[in-house]
Amino acid sequence: MSYFALSLKPTKIKATNYYRPTSKVPAVVESRKGEALAVAWSCYLKGGQTVEGVGQPRATFYAEAVAAAKSRSKKFCEWDGDGLALKTSVPLSTLFEEMAISANTMLQVLNHDGSVYKNACLFYFDEAHSLTISPKTGNSSRTRSRYHNLGSVLARLVRLPIFFIFLSTNTHLQKFAPSTRDHPSLRVLEGAYFIPPFTELPFDIFTNEALEKLTEGGKPRSIRNACNMEVMSSMGRPLWFAHNKLVEEQRILPPGASVDKVVDMAVAKLTSAGSPLRASQAELAALSVRVGIAFESMSPAAREVESQQVESHMRIVYAIPEHREYMRTGSSSEPVLAEAAGVHLNYISKHRGIYIEAPRILSENCQKGFLARGKRGELCGRLLLTVAHDIANPRFIAQFLFSTSFVHYLQKTTMKPS
Repeated sequence: MSYFALSLKPTKIKATNYYRPTSKVPAVVESRKGEALAVAWSCYLKGGQTVEGVGQPRATFYAEAVAAAKSRSKKFCEWDGDGLALKTSVPLSTLFEEMAISANTMLQVLNHDGSVYKNACLFYFDEAHSLTISPKTGNSSRTRSRYHNLGSVLARLVRLPIFFIFLSTNTHLQKFAPSTRDHPSLRVLEGAYFIPPFTELPFDIFTNEALEKLTEGGKPRSIRNACNMEVMSSMGRPLWFAHNKLVEEQRILPPGASVDKVVDMAVAKLTSAGSPLRASQAELAALSVRVGIAFESMSPAAREVESQQVESHMRIVYAIPEHREYMRTGSSSEPVLAEAAGVHLNYISKHRGIYIEAPRILSENCQKGFLARGKRGELCGRLLLTVAHDIANPRFIAQFLFSTSFVHYLQKTTMKPS
């Protein structure tokens, strides 16, 4: 069994040992239940928390729990070069029985009302993609990833009011929820089925606040008045608005740690911090933000590129079909990210405009089969409109001149059947 499967294996321990790493539980729980209990825990763990780090209550609680887990694991396990292994052979059924006993003990501590239709607690595994790495030493007894083994173990708790969720920004779906033909197990676990990954991204949650503040000053809602960073950052991901607030606070508070400007940060995130190894992916991401690019979902190579765009270049996952063969992704309307894309495209074109680099980027990716064939006509239309937008901008009028590559790309794309 893998390390992560074993690390979650509770054992029969005395009550004093069980409560030692959770000495703060009685003070937090008291007689609270349900939502009131969750709020109490949240408030307790947020104590002393700042934008730069966690507070002392959370740090102490986690440190004690981790130390207790490591101490117990040393009694039963040892490193064998690829994780922890049991020192002595123990029947798997025995381990499962002890795990069930410990899980029920935990539910008693949480003061659950016993309803099987309500979850008593939720376990989440952040950055869970590290669990999907295959073992380095493949043999007959260790061939599956820790993620797959962990899933098999947790399935034994399926009838308890405990919910497990795996969180990750990594987009290799074939590892998290593989299609049926790729799953290593030929059996379907009792009472379980493969749940497609789902994505949740808050969007435009600060827009109303920014617009209300705009109108409070007697200004009408217009494009001119909205073209400031406070309003622009309120649209799209909460990340932009939160970062802009840090920038504004930095101007008021005494000098401290420098906070990059919002657009500068957006450029860094869009281009994967300007890594030379990702230059081609960065320019594709920037152009996609400006003109909207759809990938060829039937091509494995295109799906891999699309996955990398989500993972490292700010592309958004909209939905994941039940068959889990591919994702539905795109570049939603975000003024800050659009500004960042324009900055990057202007930089790589040496300030000559999008019409210089766009034909090359699109042509290269079309030839590689990455872009959706049935969408090339619409893509050309969006590119023309974007170029026209830049022409209308006084900053670009003096620089604009239809390049040979731009005209050649339009002729080549529109003449060939999609």
